[in-house]
Amino acid sequence: MSNARNLADSAQVINILDGITASTTELNHTDGVTSAIQTQLDAKQEYDLNLTSFVTAFTLPTSDDTANKVLSTDGNGNLSFINVTTNRVIDGGGA
Repeated sequence: MSNARNLADSAQVINILDGITASTTELNHTDGVTSAIQTQLDAKQEYDLNLTSFVTAFTLPTSDDTANKVLSTDGNGNLSFINVTTNRVIDGGGA
């Protein structure tokens, strides 16, 4: 009887998994999930206007640059890459 029950359980699992397009890795990411993932997403932190206004205050470069450069602002929120030189001290104290 135990083997028949195991076979029935296996068939039920196969029917549940039929049609899933997730990879094994994606399914493994759900290990330990105790509630619907959408419920967890719906409970995420609220939209933060302060963070959004901070992020949108800058115009970021649209591509990577070469090594040994840092981001610099022009004072108007536009960021660009500049070369780092050994005679320039970056202390956050302004110009």
